[in-house]
Amino acid sequence: VYASAEDILVSERAGVAAITVTLTQTVASDVTVEYATVDGEAVSTADYVSTSGVLTIPAGTLSNSFTVPLVDDSTIEDLETFSVALSNPSNAYLDRIASQVEILDDEAVAPSGYFKGNAGEFQFSEFTLSFEEGDRQEVIWVDRFKDSAGNATLEYSLPATEYYEASEGTLTWLDGDSDPKPIYIQLLDNDAISPIGFNIRGRVTLSNLSTQHGYIPNGTRYLYFTVHDDEESSVGTLMASQYNVFAVEEDGT
Repeated sequence: VYASAEDILVSERAGVAAITVTLTQTVASDVTVEYATVDGEAVSTADYVSTSGVLTIPAGTLSNSFTVPLVDDSTIEDLETFSVALSNPSNAYLDRIASQVEILDDEAVAPSGYFKGNAGEFQFSEFTLSFEEGDRQEVIWVDRFKDSAGNATLEYSLPATEYYEASEGTLTWLDGDSDPKPIYIQLLDNDAISPIGFNIRGRVTLSNLSTQHGYIPNGTRYLYFTVHDDEESSVGTLMASQYNVFAVEEDGT
């Protein structure tokens, strides 16, 4: 029997990051595992509260959770991560020895006086999307709002996987144009079985805004999406359950 905790994404506004440790099957005895947070780009006190302890998964159950408090500040920050290390399991083996926690900043609106002009703000229309696996095209929209003076361009990129093709290019707005602009994603249908529990996560990046008179939070913006694998796992294969957590900031408008 193996125990593991999957990576999660959580907004700092959520207040806590919930880490779930999951077994590949139930057992007749309690399973325990020690956990402790480890700094990364996110550091304790400034971004989260250092946490450690022992988690018990009661006999006959598949999972249990613990939480790590997050610090919700007013600083505009990039995506930051810290890890939760697992150790010293009893009545089970560790499938993964660490889980990565990504903290998504929730300061979507610039502080007063930040704007140098009136070119507007640029943001994804939605922050999380889910698609079913299949050979078809999906679209993600990017908004320009608040103001629309002057021309503006914004680059986007998405690396390829076996579930979708790479996509990169430049979005263009002319003076006075505030219409949403599309990013097209070509999904792929294949016979591969995802090794991470039927959810494949992708990330679209916005960067390199051309005008100094507009605003994109942090200078770079991300949209996370999932593709749901439609292949079933092989009978008899032991696989830790995947728990993807998507909690995202609000854009403040």
